Formats: sequence, structure tokens, C-alpha cells
Amino acid sequence: MTSPLLLYIYPWPYLLETLIDMNSDFISIDHDDNIQQYKQGDLIKQFKLNQYSMPKSNIELTRQVMNGLDSYSPIFSRWLHNGHFHENNKELYSFKVIRLIKLIEDFNIHKGFFPTGVSHHLDTYTFELALSLTNKKMIFLYAEAIGGRLLPCVQNGDISTKKRLNICVSNFSFDRLIDNLTARNMIQPRRTISQYIYNYFKTNLLFSIFYLTFRKIKRILARYYSKFFLNKHHSRQSDYFSESSLSDLQLVLNQKKFLDNYNHRSINLNELDASKKSLIVYSHYQPEATSFPESGRIYSHLHIISHLRSIGFQDVIYYKEHPGSKYFIEGGPADRFVTAPTRVGMNRSLEYNEQLINLNCKILPINSNLKDYHNFLPLTLTGSIALERALRGLHTLYTGYPWWHGLPGTINLFDLAHPFVSISDDWITPSQKLASEARSFLLKTLNNKTIENGLGVGIQMKLNTSIQFRTELVNLLKSLEESD
Repeated sequence: MTSPLLLYIYPWPYLLETLIDMNSDFISIDHDDNIQQYKQGDLIKQFKLNQYSMPKSNIELTRQVMNGLDSYSPIFSRWLHNGHFHENNKELYSFKVIRLIKLIEDFNIHKGFFPTGVSHHLDTYTFELALSLTNKKMIFLYAEAIGGRLLPCVQNGDISTKKRLNICVSNFSFDRLIDNLTARNMIQPRRTISQYIYNYFKTNLLFSIFYLTFRKIKRILARYYSKFFLNKHHSRQSDYFSESSLSDLQLVLNQKKFLDNYNHRSINLNELDASKKSLIVYSHYQPEATSFPESGRIYSHLHIISHLRSIGFQDVIYYKEHPGSKYFIEGGPADRFVTAPTRVGMNRSLEYNEQLINLNCKILPINSNLKDYHNFLPLTLTGSIALERALRGLHTLYTGYPWWHGLPGTINLFDLAHPFVSISDDWITPSQKLASEARSFLLKTLNNKTIENGLGVGIQMKLNTSIQFRTELVNLLKSLEESD
């Protein structure tokens, strides 16, 4: 039996260089499924995954793989729009997972290292599924919301098993950042003038249709150029955005109908009784990783509200749509145009609004400023509003598997005692004791336990190979090599 190895999934060139300089033993695999094995920093073997012998798999393993892929259907819908090809794609991805399982077993891989905070694409999920089915640990680098630094997390199965790795890898302190956050009372920084300008165009229907049409033509021409002049052929599975010819337009028009109907159904804020304790659902921008997979398989706001009704909550529930749902084009930083439509039209529709009304919800304007409504108890999926409120000594209901799991003042919706018929006064009354406990929890969770986000994980920034980043990265890599 060979010594246990770490599998580095889609490693950045800088990470590979660092591992080689450390004389590490490891295996890496890139986006083209090229596999390289290193021993003491030297390349000793390389091959492609599709050249790896296809193992025979019994029906039980096949069933587990297919169940895992079925559970990720929201990701198929988000990235592979041609629904009539989904069964074909699942079959092809299942064989990739089975090959990866054989690779893990043959090379005695005991950990997988992911270049992201969560598997929100099909390519990375195939590795998560293979490692999960072989009971191997997975290391993720999550960009926490306070300073944007990378918090190492570990999974032993699906995302419900996610935990903070809780190892010291730096000397970075969050005291000042948390104090600034408490004083500012919001995580998101103030927008610049350029962001306001770009956001205006992103919410303009005609401009968005023109931009997306231009983008579509450009992509088609690039594909044909690649095929006929560079002799490169791309399968549907390798296409990052596998849209149909009209899917952009269909998504945008469906989103526009939703927004018009939403605005029509929104109530005036003057109708709110600010003195009454009320529950408000702060919806998430969808589709997005913080909704799925971070919130688990039940990430629909409609299902969550329906659950509240089933456990006894009968009062009116207020619903506020995420401001990001107004954007027809997005992708990447807020001050530029990148890649794709927002795909909001996948998760919102006229029927969505109708179901909210049927569940006895009152719809609030998207741009509502609700900071003065102190008797509102928010419900979020994994949103940063829970951090902001906890540091003010206030409670928040949440669902899913956020990196701050266990934060004082946060209450998992599915842990509520039945029946749940009213909101406790304590949940909407500021407590200095709770605020202090939340601050201590975050400092204990983050201080010395994050690395600089030199790789731009989750925030799309340029590579930053500072001395501090390299030192902290090496500390993390050494800890992973030395641990079981």
C-alpha cells in the first residue's frame, strides 16, 4: 500500500509551484482531467482520467452515485439549460465519479483539497461525491463575509457535515474588522459611482437583451473558430454555460414578468404596524451558491414558509425580495459586465408570487429600508444579516449550513420547538450580553485561523502572491500533510 496522498482539485499554478517547492507528495487534476502524480516535488507520472480503465461497478454503488447526482438537480438546471440532455449528462458524470472512486482507491488518496468554498459546479461536485462515497475528508477554502479571507473547512460527506477546520495558520486578527462592522452595522461596503452606473444598465431590459444577444453571437463564433481553425472540440459537459439558443431571452423575459407582478403586488410601507412583532423572510438572490448547496436541498423560500405554516405559525409573514433579483445581467464584480444573465428567471415566476399570497404572505417593495422596524424577526437562508444582528445583540432565524454555524443569536428554523405560534420578546430585544458573546464567538472562530485570499476565491480578484499569503498558505498545506 502506498503512503496516503492528498488530491489537489483544479489547483492554481501558484499552488502547484508552492507544493513543488515544499517537496510534497501529492496528486493533482486540472480542468481537462489531466492527472499528475508528484513525489518529493518531482513529477513521476501523468495521464488523463478518461484513459484510466473503467471499473466495473455493482448496482449499489451505481445507485449511490445516481442518487448523489439527482440531489444536485438545481446545479444541472443552473449550468446546463438543455433539460432534455440532463439524463444523458447524469449518465456521463456518473462514469466520471466511478473512475474517480477507482483513482482514490488505487492511489490511497485520503483527502481532497478544493479551490473553492463549496461545490457549486458540476465538475467540482463529481470529486465531492467520489470522496464522500469513499469516506475521505474534503478541505474547502471559504471566503468569510467579514474580511474576505479564506477560512479552511472540512467535510466528511455532503455539505451537512461541513465544519470549520479550526487550526492556527496565521497571525491575523479580526478585532478591528469586527469593531468596524459593529459600528457600520452592515457587511456590504457602500457602492461607488461606477457601481451605480453599471447597476443601472444591468437593470435595463433593452440594454440587457442587446448585451446578451451580442454575447451569444460572440460565443457561437468563438466556438466555430475553435472547432474549424484550432481543431478543438467541446462537449456539452465541458461547456461552462451550456445554454440553448434562446435561453438567455427566455430567462430575462420570465424575470421581467415576475418583477412587474411583484411590484404590482407589493404593499405600501405605511400599511405596516411597526409596533407589532412580525416575521419577515429576507429572500436570497437565486440561483446562487448560498442558496444551493449551502442551504441544503430544501432551499426554496416557498417550502420554508410552508414549513412555518405546518408547525403552527399563523400570523402574516412579510416577504422581501433580494435587490439582486432586479439585475438581468450580472456575473463577476459589481462594477463590470461579465459572463452571463443572472438566471433569476429560473427561480422566480408569476406563480411564485401567487404562492406567496396563498401562504398568507405580504410582499414588501424590493428597495424597502426596514432598519427602523425593530419588531421584525428576520428569516434568512445563510445570509450575512445574521452576523450583523448578532453583533447588535439580536436574534435571527436561519436555515442551511453557514460557516458561522453556532453563532450566538442565530436559531436554526428546523430546530424550533413545535408548535411555533409566536415570536419571543427576547428575540427582538437587543442584549448587550448576546452582542458580547457573538463578538467573542467570531474572534475565537476567525483569529489566526484564516489565510489571505490571494487566490481570489469567491470574489474574482487578481492573484496576490504576497509574502504574507505564501507564509499562511504554506502553514495550511503543512498542517494538512501532517494531519490524518
